Amino acid sequence: MPNHPLISVVIAAKNEAEFVKDAVESILTQDECKVELIFVDDHSTDETVKIVEGIPKNKHELVLLHNHKSGKCSAFNYGVESARGDYVCIFAGDDVMPQNSLKRRLESIQNLGQDCAIVGLSKLVCMSDDKAINGMIIPRAKGKSSLSGVSPLMNRKAVELIFPVPEQLPNEDTWMDLCITFFNEIQSIHTDIICCKWRHHSGNSINHMLTFEEFSTRLAVRLEAYSLFEKMNRDKLSDKNRRQIRARVKCEAARRAGSISGILLSGCPTIHKLRMLASGNRFLYSIRSSLYGVFSGW
Repeated sequence: MPNHPLISVVIAAKNEAEFVKDAVESILTQDECKVELIFVDDHSTDETVKIVEGIPKNKHELVLLHNHKSGKCSAFNYGVESARGDYVCIFAGDDVMPQNSLKRRLESIQNLGQDCAIVGLSKLVCMSDDKAINGMIIPRAKGKSSLSGVSPLMNRKAVELIFPVPEQLPNEDTWMDLCITFFNEIQSIHTDIICCKWRHHSGNSINHMLTFEEFSTRLAVRLEAYSLFEKMNRDKLSDKNRRQIRARVKCEAARRAGSISGILLSGCPTIHKLRMLASGNRFLYSIRSSLYGVFSGW
């Protein structure tokens, strides 16, 4: 495939022995595209590395790296920094990439070139023992894509704007979401392509299987990205986007304080207010959790 641009897929993983073989093989068996898989191990103490080392490479290249720091964001930063591809995406060590999704995602943005920052966005599909959400597509609406970290396929100019992710953050998703949403230089292309079979299980860092206290605490750490993004990029943002990110900072402060009125008066879009209400109040959270299969995916 000499005429195909190289796609670098970066996995950052720690202690994913149960699922990592499926994740890696789903990438190494992608057809009709040229793939470099960079696997960054973040100090696993189980059999993760041994399993990855034993996976046949087939037609694609597999590079195994060991994170020289510690933490998910530093591992992704290290992998992305090491990537040689014309296009880059990240992936999780416990999920599965559908066959031919890389080829289809590349086709959706390749003709737009490398002169401006381009991000192709896709959908996820749930894999879960919970029948209410197993097979659910996120988001459901046609022509609308997910902003989960595994969704973006980025050209080089987009990578330069999004990475490195601040390593004090616990995850990359929120930071990438903010960059794609608020940097006017980034052009995002929404598709209905499924980029990831997302494994919904208790080992996920955050989901509605957690108690209200656990979920709220973990969410607060994640959403520190709002104030950090505003602080680091206020001079780069348009006046409109600066107001919008400040509204998110205000809304999150109200959520942490349990202030329903503060959330409602934050100036955020209605859908964002509803999400914060559902994660900032114990009663509303219980309703959201019990009806997860109904309200998720929108």
